[in-house]
Amino acid sequence: MDWISADPWPPREPLREAVSAQYLADETASVTRLLPLAAQPRGVSLAVENRAADWIGRLRRRGQSSFDALLLEYDLSSEEGVLLMGLAEALLRIPDAATAEKLIADKLAGADWTAHLGHSGSLLVNASTWALMLGARMLHSPQQPAALLTRLVERASEPVIR
Repeated sequence: MDWISADPWPPREPLREAVSAQYLADETASVTRLLPLAAQPRGVSLAVENRAADWIGRLRRRGQSSFDALLLEYDLSSEEGVLLMGLAEALLRIPDAATAEKLIADKLAGADWTAHLGHSGSLLVNASTWALMLGARMLHSPQQPAALLTRLVERASEPVIR
């Protein structure tokens, strides 16, 4: 058992020791102690506030963007909004495409995308809703996706041809 030694562990570096010492520290006390270190002179704080207010004002004057419309349609008070948010967060942590595809297929099938169809005046939102509906249908169809897409195009074009 040569690998077992009676020698103590080597000393930690000072920074590592300081971090380890705070492992179970009281959060309120730590924040109270550290908050003054983040303080900025009043002039700097005022400049930051003014710049932020200017940016927000510019965005509001531009009006609602397509992205804003998407967030309004699929907000977190809807099951589909929660599903999309969870899917977006999960996809950031999935390392391979095969697992990502399985997750997407599982999540798309569990939502009522038709409930959102035509609710928004935004072309992006309505196109996204159609894409989600189509994706869910294609992923869980017993037919091949190409055959399903062909059938969908045929059915959708009938009124135009008539």
